[in-house]
Amino acid sequence: MATTTIQTCTHSIYIDWEDTLLIDGKINPQMIQLIYQVKNQGKRLYLFKPDSVDISDYYISTDLFDGVYSDGTETKIDMIHESALLIDDSFEVRKAAHEKGIKVFDVDAIESLVDWRM
Repeated sequence: MATTTIQTCTHSIYIDWEDTLLIDGKINPQMIQLIYQVKNQGKRLYLFKPDSVDISDYYISTDLFDGVYSDGTETKIDMIHESALLIDDSFEVRKAAHEKGIKVFDVDAIESLVDWRM
């Protein structure tokens, strides 16, 4: 049922770096699984990360993403359109996004977004 959420969103998923894709200094393997699933479905994928982070240091290519945005340039919420989906660990960010009509998920919900039929 949760995979329907990813399948019905308008081709855009936004992911936060800190404590979402990277947890305790290590890449979150569940997020990597979801990222590849999303890319295989032809969805657009965007990453929010600090300026100081070079994701290639973690063996992740920027080619996986349709856009990589700096955390400090604009607020995340202003950059995300309503029919997108946001995965972020911050309750405040998720709350603000939800109030704008954006579908939101915390890191602990990643497993529910994976299409296990694949």
